[in-house]
Amino acid sequence: MDAEIEPVITIPTGQVPEIRFQDFTITESIILQEQIQSLTHRVDSALRENNDLKDQLKESRAMHEHTSRELHTIRRQHTIASDTVLSLRTALSEVTHGPAGDNVDHPLAYQQRRIMSLERLLEETRASASFAQLGVGDSFGPAATDIQISMKIIDSEIRNLMISFHSGSTFCIPQLEGHGRLSLLVHRSLGLASQRPESSTPSAANLETLGLRATISTLIAAALGEWVFGDGFELNVVGSSKLLEEYRYHLSLIGDHQSRRNLDLAANRSFFNSEEYQKIWIPNHARILATRFSVTLAPLFPTPDEPNDTQGHPTWGLDPDEWYLVYEGLVVIFQRALSLKVDLFLSTHQYVAVFFPPRAEFVNDWMQPESKNGDRAIQVPGGYLELQLCVLPALFVRTEGSLELVDHKVPILADISDDDGLRLVHKGVVILSSMH
Repeated sequence: MDAEIEPVITIPTGQVPEIRFQDFTITESIILQEQIQSLTHRVDSALRENNDLKDQLKESRAMHEHTSRELHTIRRQHTIASDTVLSLRTALSEVTHGPAGDNVDHPLAYQQRRIMSLERLLEETRASASFAQLGVGDSFGPAATDIQISMKIIDSEIRNLMISFHSGSTFCIPQLEGHGRLSLLVHRSLGLASQRPESSTPSAANLETLGLRATISTLIAAALGEWVFGDGFELNVVGSSKLLEEYRYHLSLIGDHQSRRNLDLAANRSFFNSEEYQKIWIPNHARILATRFSVTLAPLFPTPDEPNDTQGHPTWGLDPDEWYLVYEGLVVIFQRALSLKVDLFLSTHQYVAVFFPPRAEFVNDWMQPESKNGDRAIQVPGGYLELQLCVLPALFVRTEGSLELVDHKVPILADISDDDGLRLVHKGVVILSSMH
């Protein structure tokens, strides 16, 4: 039998073949169908392989990008590590070959302290240098919001002290003779220190009618005025007055008023904003003032055989735990006031504290009224109103700058007017005569 001859299909160039199975025998049709199926399978397989290759290429590109990023990160970390090692070696070398030599137990910690100290000195130098550029019309001083925050903290701490006292807590105003400090604070509270006629102020006994809360609050405010704002004790910290006078005399020889003012500001700022003064001297002096206040007010609480706390402080008839909260609150009040005072006198503008005396007219723009029980959600009647007590002084700033040297006292005023050139910074808190 002759071998079957597969059909040969000739396709003209550029034409699509049209296959008609009726033109072939059954055998040829079967063979042709198998070839078409095989070709279709091969095409499908090639398409799948092509898609697989595309996916592999995409994954390879993503892996390449990820590897490149990781390589960049590793190189950057290597650079940082190399710089760190170099810095550590340099630091160790500086310590070893420096004045301390091999006597330093922890060279890196020692070097870190040196760097931090140098950074502080550099910052102080920059700040001091900035004073030299202050002109006559330039302003330097604390932000009004910072002052307001400090006053609100003081106010809040004074109000918190009252939590430790029971509703039935009693006190009495003793004869003030022989109680010099208590007499001074009571006189300040009653306006007697403001050179107003004594007939215009209530007697000391009237404090008892106002209650414990109002009395302690106004005496704290008086202590802030007498012992903090109105006291120039900072002169004893910077040195003897003779040394300060010599320093300022030399300042007077080197330039005009502006230059002297700027140099004086720079020198005072360098000292009073130092870490030693802010973190050591102020906290220590605040405890001294808190102890002085607790001793000064002890005659108000004549409790027989009253126990003292572990440090010998009178406890005003309170339990030890209650007294601890009161004493620590006093420390916070005086510490915040001492820090605030530094901010106030390190300024090109003068700040003043206004301790409104009894019988003064109530001015809503300058004063925050409260009841003798501390309630401030009160309705203030219209018309002319008078004060009974001031339980927190107001703070004002003079609108005109000053070329005077730093004054370590914040002036305490009793009366002001709209013509005094003062701008309110924080309202005073007062008790009105008609409020109960």
